[in-house]
This record gives sequence, structure tokens and C-alpha cells, in this order.
Amino acid sequence: MTETTWTAERCERLDAMWASELTASQIAHLLGGISRNSVIGKAHRRGLARRTTASPVPRARKRPSHLSQRSARPAAPSRIVDSEIPISQRRTLQELKAGHCRYPVGHPKEPGFFFCGAPPVWGSPYCAGHHRRCHQGLGVG
Repeated sequence: MTETTWTAERCERLDAMWASELTASQIAHLLGGISRNSVIGKAHRRGLARRTTASPVPRARKRPSHLSQRSARPAAPSRIVDSEIPISQRRTLQELKAGHCRYPVGHPKEPGFFFCGAPPVWGSPYCAGHHRRCHQGLGVG
């Protein structure tokens, strides 16, 4: 008989440890020679009380560090009209910086082509209005 066989004695020990709220991993370690999944399967087949998956003490979720300094999104206008973008806000390709909306207005080979230049929303290359326009119907933004 191998160590991994479920004898009557091992089943009784499983029942007692399961009732004492030990984890399946702890029970597997104490019984030796079996896996956590083996313990769970045997407990299920023996009809032992089902465990809750929720932790008895709720833990606060830690926000990823790259999101911890996130600023609030500015309120976005309902609709942006490209011809109403102030001339002082408009940018050429050479003038674009990290804090500018990169939405292109017009055709690059035609005179008067520019980029929006407004402050972008966090996580997007576009301002709120252009972000909404680009993601319309996708359930984003």
C-alpha cells in the first residue's frame, strides 16, 4: 500500500482537520504524499461542509503604484468641434509635447493641418472630447 492511498484512518484525519478549518494545503502537508487538489476532491466526495472562498477578514485592495498618483479626469464637453479649437492651442508636429492632445485635424498634406493641443485625459493621447470621439461605441471613455 502506498502513502497516497486514502485509508480509513487518513479519511478520519481528513474529516477532523477539515472540521478544524485547516486549509487544503495545510491538510495535504500534514497528511503527506498528497496534493491540495487531492484533499479538495476527497472532501467533496465525502460530502464535507463546503468552504467559503471569501476571506473572513476583508483586505483592502492595493492600487497599483502607477495608478496611485492618478488625477481626476476633467469634465469633458459633450461634443468637440474642430473648427472651434483656439488658434493658440493648435500645435504642429514639431510643437507637440507630452501634455498635448495628439488628435489630427485636417489632412497632413493640406494647408492648415494641425493637432488639437488641448490637455489630454489621463492614459490617453487625446483630450476628453477627442478621446470620446475615438472610442465612441466601444464602451470605453
